[in-house]
Amino acid sequence: PKFDSEATKIVPLELSSEEVEEVGTPCFAIGFPSGGVVGSAMTSGIVCASALGSPFLNNKNNNTEDQNSSQTRFVVTDAAMAGGMSGGPLVNDKGVLIG
Repeated sequence: PKFDSEATKIVPLELSSEEVEEVGTPCFAIGFPSGGVVGSAMTSGIVCASALGSPFLNNKNNNTEDQNSSQTRFVVTDAAMAGGMSGGPLVNDKGVLIG
């Protein structure tokens, strides 16, 4: 089916302003397992861990300029992930994008 962007108002997800998500926060993973062949899927869970990672993880050349870049945020959830769901949004119980 063709998507009619004029008839459907698309609202972008709000990005979380939290540096680290609170452990125990309910969350929902949305994706298209098997490349969307079986349709879309949503699973639920909680935030199990959340942390800021070292900028050195992204610094392949040990460049001091890169070392001062912003840190990578990690969110770990127990929400079940079927094959192909990686890369989809992870939202909290308020619909805010957390991962």
